[in-house]
Amino acid sequence: MKKTIVLTAAQTTIIMAILTLVSKLFGFVRETLMANYYGTSAVVDALNMANSIPTILFAGFFTAVGTSFMPLFSKSVELEGKEASDRYTSKVMNLLILMSIAMAVIFLAFAPQFIKLFTMPTDTASIQDMGFFKYLEYLFAHGWTGEKFRLAVYYLRVSAIIGIFSSFGGVFDTYLSYKRIYITPVILSYLLNIVGIAVILMSHTLDNPYLLAFSLSLGQAIKNIIAYLFSKRKGFRYTFSLNLKPLIGQITKLSLPIFFSTLANQINIMVDRTLASGLITGSIAALGYGSLLVGLFTGLTGAVITSFLYPRLSESYARGDTEGYKTLFDTGVSLIMMLGIPCTLGALTFAGPAVQIVFERGSFNAESTAMTTSAFFFYGISIVFMMLLDFFNQAHFARHNTVIAFRVALVTIATDTIISISLVGPLKLAGLALGSSIASVCGAAIMGIYTRHKYPEIFVGGLVPKFIKICIASVVSVGIAALIYYPMLNYSHAHDIIMPRTVLLMVAVAVAAGVYLLELKRFKVEEIHHLKNIFGGKVK
Repeated sequence: MKKTIVLTAAQTTIIMAILTLVSKLFGFVRETLMANYYGTSAVVDALNMANSIPTILFAGFFTAVGTSFMPLFSKSVELEGKEASDRYTSKVMNLLILMSIAMAVIFLAFAPQFIKLFTMPTDTASIQDMGFFKYLEYLFAHGWTGEKFRLAVYYLRVSAIIGIFSSFGGVFDTYLSYKRIYITPVILSYLLNIVGIAVILMSHTLDNPYLLAFSLSLGQAIKNIIAYLFSKRKGFRYTFSLNLKPLIGQITKLSLPIFFSTLANQINIMVDRTLASGLITGSIAALGYGSLLVGLFTGLTGAVITSFLYPRLSESYARGDTEGYKTLFDTGVSLIMMLGIPCTLGALTFAGPAVQIVFERGSFNAESTAMTTSAFFFYGISIVFMMLLDFFNQAHFARHNTVIAFRVALVTIATDTIISISLVGPLKLAGLALGSSIASVCGAAIMGIYTRHKYPEIFVGGLVPKFIKICIASVVSVGIAALIYYPMLNYSHAHDIIMPRTVLLMVAVAVAAGVYLLELKRFKVEEIHHLKNIFGGKVK
């Protein structure tokens, strides 16, 4: 007899975190290979810029539809049953494929114009002396030229074509999540990085940077196709239909605000990269590497928590279970604060060593390290706020409330644009990263205040004292880690002792983690017992 293994919610969360860590490690291998072979060169600048442009439309629209799909799909299952929900899913898939084909045609035809639109000629000598309005004028003096321009155009066109097969991935990730299949999408994400690693190695071996166009997009397409096939194996039945008019109305009502709200971060990145295109070569690459390190923290903590809780929040709201929704919401906010605050302080304290350990080898030299450290440090300021903003957005999406997320997104985009343009002159790369962080802080603060006043029944009190306790515990633990790492590193250098930075940093982090847990227990932060239950597998 075949034995069915049923995992508790806590066990599933832990497995997801571990598998996500492995996926992130694969991603780091991919990016360290890129850094080793290409450093912060014009090739990486061109690749990052070309990938950013379709991301704004492709990923923004597809993520919006995938996110709005969950509450509508939940409603369809509850009211109409499996057959009707499968037809609904099929129509959403058809709509996304048609939209991606249209977008691909546009990018193929106008790729040079898009690259010119989003880049500026390098003129670092005069940027620093420009005022705000002078820089606005300079902003529209577009254009990369030469080999960097030709590379970016080619990369954009390839991404647009392969993007057709990436369009429906979010829908089937959501579909599997609703079916309580959380682990498979994480495992499938390995394909993205494995294919990327293979392409980078091939590009370097053949000395052909044009092959890098496939380093991300091809893996994403393969992953999403397999996710579709796996969904069919789990019972999904596809039906072809072009009767999409009713669906477009439903999707537009929810997904359009989500599109702009989830797109805010991508637009902010695009603003940074457009402004950075006028700085020294390698500035876009440094922003990308810094953002990648921030993504490690948010991906292993906040993203796992949010992706796990979102379908449960949607279900609780659909059933009218206010108490269940409140419990899930409080759990999400508390865990994000407990994990996000020490991660933020740790990133700020060890920004330089982290960049050196991860990237500094081969073509990634000391200058590349200095640029990336600056970007990572100022991006890192907002780690916990980015996690909270994402969770607040998903919590509101689960309640079919997309308007507030849209409005907050407009505020963050405007804030980032104004501050980045103002600071890029005096602070250059650091000013761009700082502008993004300030925008994320503002967005999280606005969303938290709105949630407290709009839905007081789900917003648990006592968060401010808890926040203060967590901050104190984080400062103490990270401070002790710094007192271990930096003096020992200086001592080893002064006495010519070989002491690997990686091992030293791991020891410091391990000590900090132990001190942090003891401090939380000393402050009687009640969620410490919740963490103990999670690792004990008692949470159902």
